[in-house]
Amino acid sequence: MGWDKYVSFKQEDVTWDSQILTTIKDSTGGRQELVLLVSVKKNAIKQKFDLLKEAGLRSEVVDTDISCLVNAFCFLFPKKAKSSTIALLDLGDYYSNLVVLDGGILRFSRNIPLGGKDITQGIAQRKRIDPIKAQALKHKFKGKDEEVSSVITMWVKDIINELKVSFEYVKREIGRDVKELYICGGTSLVYRLEESLTEGLGIKVDGWHLNSNLEIVSPYQNIDEYFPKLIVSLGLALNEG
Repeated sequence: MGWDKYVSFKQEDVTWDSQILTTIKDSTGGRQELVLLVSVKKNAIKQKFDLLKEAGLRSEVVDTDISCLVNAFCFLFPKKAKSSTIALLDLGDYYSNLVVLDGGILRFSRNIPLGGKDITQGIAQRKRIDPIKAQALKHKFKGKDEEVSSVITMWVKDIINELKVSFEYVKREIGRDVKELYICGGTSLVYRLEESLTEGLGIKVDGWHLNSNLEIVSPYQNIDEYFPKLIVSLGLALNEG
C-alpha cells in the first residue's frame, strides 16, 4: 500500500481502519476505489480508554470527529448531503474540522489550527483581563465593543483564508467548486459569523438546526440554542459500531 505515503507513523505504532467509499473512473478510463484510511497512535487510544476506565465507563464505539460530523449531517439533511459539493465545518475551541462532501461522498478533510480559544486569548490580551472574563465577553458580544470586534474580525479573516486554500485544493482534485458551507460547534455561535463567512467566501453559509428527522426530548427549553455544540455527539450516537 505504500504506508509511509499516507501515514507519518510506523505501522506497528498505530491502530488503523479503512472503508471503501465509492468506485470512480480515472483519467485513463479505468476504475479506482476511493478508500478512507484512518489511523491513530495506539498510545493516544490507550489514554482515552484509561480515562474512561477511571470514570467507571466502558467504550462501545471508537470513531473520529470527522466521521461523526458526516454521520450527523447525512442523517439530518440527507437530500442536501447528496445534492452537490458542500463543506461542513465544526468550529471547536482548540481547532476546527473541515469536511467536503461531493454527492454524499467524503472527498476531503483536514484540521484547521484555529478555534474559539484564539478569540478568547485575543480579547484577554487586548483588554488585559483574565481568560474567564474574556470568554464571557466573547459570548455576550453583540457588535458594540470595538476591541472585541477587531479580534473577531481578524480571526474570521484567518478562517476564511484557510477555507479558501482548502476549497481551491478541492477544485483542483475533483474539478468542482464548493457550493455551500454548514457550520457547527460552540464557536459557530460567534456573533454574525454566518454573515461574515458568506461575505468573505461568496457562497451560502448556514448553521445546523433541528428538523423533523430528529426529535430530542429535553427538559431544557433552549435546546435549539445549544444544538450546534452537540453535533459530534449526535454523529457518534448514530454509529452502529
